[in-house]
Amino acid sequence: NSSPKFINCQFSGNKSNFRGGAIFNTTNSHSIIMNCSLSGNSSGNNGGAVFNEMNSDPQITNTIIWNNRANGVTTSTSASVFNLDGTCVPVLSFNLIANSGGSGGGWQSAMGTDGGNNIDVNPQFVLAVDPATAPTTTGNLSLTTFSTAISVGSNPAYDVYGDPLLDTDMAGNPR
Repeated sequence: NSSPKFINCQFSGNKSNFRGGAIFNTTNSHSIIMNCSLSGNSSGNNGGAVFNEMNSDPQITNTIIWNNRANGVTTSTSASVFNLDGTCVPVLSFNLIANSGGSGGGWQSAMGTDGGNNIDVNPQFVLAVDPATAPTTTGNLSLTTFSTAISVGSNPAYDVYGDPLLDTDMAGNPR
C-alpha cells in the first residue's frame, strides 16, 4: 500500500533474478513514474523494467523504457512492462516504450492502457546499456541531438507532479 513518486530519475543496469529488473510494484502500489529513463535492466523472470502485481497501477508519463530484458529476451512486452493479473492496469502517456507498438492500432494492451502519444523507436542514447551486462554502472542515457525523443513529452503532464517553475529535463535543458 504505497504510492511512490519517481520523478526525473534513471534506473539503469539493475538486475533481479526473479521479477522487476528496475521497479517492482506490489499490493496496491499506485506509483507515479514521470520524466524517467529505464534502460539496460534485467529480470530473470518477467518485468525487465517494470513489474506490477496485486492491484498495482502505476501512471507512467514522459518516460523512456528501452532495451530492458526479461527471461533473457529484449523484444517482448515483458521486457518493458509486465502486469501479473487483471487487477493491474497502468496508464502510459507521452512515453517512448520498447515493444509497445506505439499509440493507436499497434498498441500492445498487455502493457496497460494507452493514454496516448506513446512511441516505439530507438531513443538514440549517447551510450546504451546492454542488459546482458547487468548489474553495471556503465552507459550514458543522455539523448543524442538527433533523438526522436527530444521535445515529445508533455510539459502540462509534468507540471501536475513536478515543479511548474522548473520545466527541465534530466540534463537541465529546458523542456
